[in-house]
Parts: sequence; C-alpha cells; structure tokens
Amino acid sequence: MEHLLLALLHNAADASASHAVNRVGMEVSYPSKGLSAGGLLIEIRDFGPGVDSALAPRLGRLFESGKAEGLGLGLALSHAAVEQLGGHLSLRPHVDGGSLTRVELPRQAFEESEA
Repeated sequence: MEHLLLALLHNAADASASHAVNRVGMEVSYPSKGLSAGGLLIEIRDFGPGVDSALAPRLGRLFESGKAEGLGLGLALSHAAVEQLGGHLSLRPHVDGGSLTRVELPRQAFEESEA
C-alpha cells in the first residue's frame, strides 16, 4: 500500500511540476455512504495539465500513458495492485484543472494489510 501511494503521489508531483505548480493535494476518508461506504477513499489531486477525458478510461492499461515519454507501466501496476485488494482506481480531469486520482478500497483490504 505504501508503494502504491508513493507512486501515485510521484505521478501527481511530476504533473504539477510540469505546470510550474509545486503542489499536490491528498485527502483520505472513510465514507459512510455511496460506493466506498465502510471502506477507504483516497483522492490525490495534481495541478498539472490535466488528463484528456478521452484517454482517462484507458489509463491503467499497459502501454497507455498521458506522458509523451511514459510507458504506461506505473499506472498499470498501481491499477493491478488496487484491483488485487478488491478496490478500484480511477483517474479523471478535475473540474478546477489538473487531475484527480481516486483509490477506493474495501474495509478488508486495509484491515488485512495492518495484520
């Protein structure tokens, strides 16, 4: 879980730096309603150029990247790790610019990782 978060934060920092904004936002919550109810929700926001909404659904697949020099491996590995924990990872444009990465994990995913 630690490596997953570091990889996602690193991606967000790279995107923000490419737009000369040295800031990344992260929010962690335990929602009581909705799809993530009873689980863990992690949202990471970057302040970079944003992700193309047409490309967003394909990110997380091998060799699909929003970076000119990217191979699409980092997000693919992160996506696979989240799915292995029974969760869901999504990346989409943020309404105020930049991108928003959401990691939704069921309660048992983080309870098992603490054991």
